Amino acid sequence: MKCTGSTAGAIQSTADSLRSGAQSSGEAIANVANRTAEKLESTANYVRDHDFRGMMKDLEEVVKRNPTPSLCAAIGLGFLMGAALRGRD
Repeated sequence: MKCTGSTAGAIQSTADSLRSGAQSSGEAIANVANRTAEKLESTANYVRDHDFRGMMKDLEEVVKRNPTPSLCAAIGLGFLMGAALRGRD
């Protein structure tokens, strides 16, 4: 069983929920929600179309092309994960 299929389905479901909620919001919020939903759909399609090894290779290429932003993102992610784990205690 492919984990990527269920992950892509969950991302797609989130995009659909975001779109349906945006319909009852103001115009500015609806525009942001629709753009976010489009990005989520794009992510869902990427996850559906690539296996884990392919995703890791793509990530490696992004890090090689953009080392400083990648380092900043890794630090930020580490901080968020640390805060989440600290909050569980």
